[in-house]
Amino acid sequence: MKLLNGQETSSKLIELTSKHRNVAFAVAWASHHTKVFERFKKAKNKIKYGVIGTHFSQTHWEVLDWCIKNKPKIRFIFDDKANCVFHPKVYVFWSGNEWDILIGSANLTVGGMTNNTELMLHVTNRTTDSDSLKTSALEIVRSYYDRSRTVSKNLLDTYREQWKRRKILEEKERKVQSELLCWTWEEYYKEIRENSMIDDRKKALMLLHKAREIFLKDKPFHQLSSNTRRGLAGSHPPTEGEFAEIGIGWFGFTRAYGNFTEVIYDNVNGNQLQFLGEGLDHIPIEGVVYREDYLEYIKGLKQALKGKPHGLGVGARLLTIKRPDSFVPWNNEIKGTLEQKLKLKPKLKPHDYERYWDEVIVPIRESEWYDSPRPKRAHELDIWQCRVAMLDVLGWGENQDTRADGSNRHPQI
Repeated sequence: MKLLNGQETSSKLIELTSKHRNVAFAVAWASHHTKVFERFKKAKNKIKYGVIGTHFSQTHWEVLDWCIKNKPKIRFIFDDKANCVFHPKVYVFWSGNEWDILIGSANLTVGGMTNNTELMLHVTNRTTDSDSLKTSALEIVRSYYDRSRTVSKNLLDTYREQWKRRKILEEKERKVQSELLCWTWEEYYKEIRENSMIDDRKKALMLLHKAREIFLKDKPFHQLSSNTRRGLAGSHPPTEGEFAEIGIGWFGFTRAYGNFTEVIYDNVNGNQLQFLGEGLDHIPIEGVVYREDYLEYIKGLKQALKGKPHGLGVGARLLTIKRPDSFVPWNNEIKGTLEQKLKLKPKLKPHDYERYWDEVIVPIRESEWYDSPRPKRAHELDIWQCRVAMLDVLGWGENQDTRADGSNRHPQI
């Protein structure tokens, strides 16, 4: 028997789904974009019965939509009784005489699998002689399944409207506090244009385009040339190589932080550069960046700078350069502006990595301008493809002595 936290639970569920031939589960809520649910989708034929609750419209409607389209053996609880919430969290896996059960507090949600404080008990046939536990667990899940409902198109339409109404109420509450989160795409684009010169925007985008070109080659970061790493990390302007004629200071220089630049130069004993590179490799160049991917990167950053100062400033630089559609810098010029516009209280400390994700990146992803359709005009599309990184522009107009190449823009460690 073993106790697991949320992140350990996520890894274990993925492992057991691959290992076993049969899966059954019952949870109060589920999110669509989690690594566990993605794994369940790929292994849908292994699911013998799954049950998901929908109370308070917490389960994402896209979960129901996927079930309609793919017809797995997953049903839903739609009880309207306010005083009777469907709230189990149990996962059962088995192959022949071997079985594993996880039971505890973690739902099949982003929070349950990552940042929530969760506790799950993992029991297997190898740690107990009694098969009655597995039998009882399956009987209970089966009883839930028998009283649950297969989702229909009409039921989905009704539920989706309930879900959207809940999100609208949540957004209204957040937008009362945050100006930035209620911008439309047109308002966002206007802010970017009014806070920057055309030539500066072109140079900043040139840096991001060059970085994307490098990352698309899919070569591990720690195996890139020293000059290329310097350009990507914003440490010192290379005199030769791919960044020789590109201003690398946009989105924050890191050269003031010797410990970080020593790692970038690979001038330290040990595997620090490899730790950093392997961490960054967890951030995909395309598609959704999950919280788990981000935390693996932060783990690599901490290992690379073990015992040395580290923080959001240098950490967010590489994230922004690799995925400008998903991350924003945290340098001295922009952090104060974002803290004010996002109403961050208290202000983020250098080591507030999880708050950066939860209170900066997640709300930005849920904003209207972030979720807007791809613009048709080329100059707008360039900004749209780098729209989170380009929030850095909001700090340019407030710092008139910042040079055009961004060369005095230092992150706060």
